[in-house]
Amino acid sequence: MTSFAPASQVPVPFPLPPSAGFVVPVVRSVLAFALVYLPGRLFVVPAVDRVVRARNRNNPTLRQAVTRYVEALVVLVAAAAALTAGGTDTS
Repeated sequence: MTSFAPASQVPVPFPLPPSAGFVVPVVRSVLAFALVYLPGRLFVVPAVDRVVRARNRNNPTLRQAVTRYVEALVVLVAAAAALTAGGTDTS
C-alpha cells in the first residue's frame, strides 16, 4: 500500500515566500469558478433560452428576462463553487 504525504509536506519545485500562501486558494477558486461558469454559459443558458423561445414565440420580453435570470443564477452558483473551493486554509 502506498502512502501519500499531506499536501503541506510535498516539496515545492521552487521556493515560495511565506506571503504567497494565498496563491493556492486563489487558483482553486478561479478554477472552480471557470469550471462552473463556462459550461453554464455555453450549455445551460442557451438551452433555457431555446426552451423559453419555443414556448413563448411572441413574448421577447419574457425570453430576455428568463435568460437574464438564468445568467445571474449561473454566476451565483459559480461564485458559491469558487468560495467553497477556495475554502479557509488555516494551516
